[in-house]
Amino acid sequence: MTALKIAAKYSQASISTLRASYLSAPKGFTLAEILIALALLGAIAAFTIPKVLQSTGVSRASAVAKETASMVSAALGAYTLNNTLDPSDTFATLANAYLNYVKIVSDGSLTMTNGSATAVACNATNPCYVMHSGALVQYSTANTFGGTSGSNGIRLAIDPDGSLETEPFEAYLYANGRITTAGTGATAPTGGGSYTGTVAATDPSYISDWT
Repeated sequence: MTALKIAAKYSQASISTLRASYLSAPKGFTLAEILIALALLGAIAAFTIPKVLQSTGVSRASAVAKETASMVSAALGAYTLNNTLDPSDTFATLANAYLNYVKIVSDGSLTMTNGSATAVACNATNPCYVMHSGALVQYSTANTFGGTSGSNGIRLAIDPDGSLETEPFEAYLYANGRITTAGTGATAPTGGGSYTGTVAATDPSYISDWT
């Protein structure tokens, strides 16, 4: 057998082997199978993504609410370490010196609202402290601690994201540094003057796990 015939013979054998391998190899997905898979993934995403985003929003609101409440209580603690709390003191007395905030809004450009309650603008009577987290803390200038016992204190409205997207809650800050929310059923602090800020009958769901 000549060299040419031998080469031709082995070439045909190689081609046959490659063809057999190709025919026996696993095939890819058909277009119909790919479309069905994409439809299933889309249906799963439509159900899961909104819930994931909602859960993330609730978690963030809860975390910011906790942080803001802690900062408010810490500001009172720092104030009482360096000063004597007076019954006529307002939230501004301690916050202006010891609360870590960005600015105070009192021109009515921002508004606090709580569910069906009447919206209360951040104005000269009810100013709002804008926190670094974006949260708002609103108080009434006429609302004083009214005393220095554990039952005395002031009322505040706190909005975790500073917008109407997350419902604010009403916080009670007592003269002894304790802070809680109206929705816990705690007795409102006995303060001086009057509170005209946002009133919440119940707590939003994002703080129900830590009150």
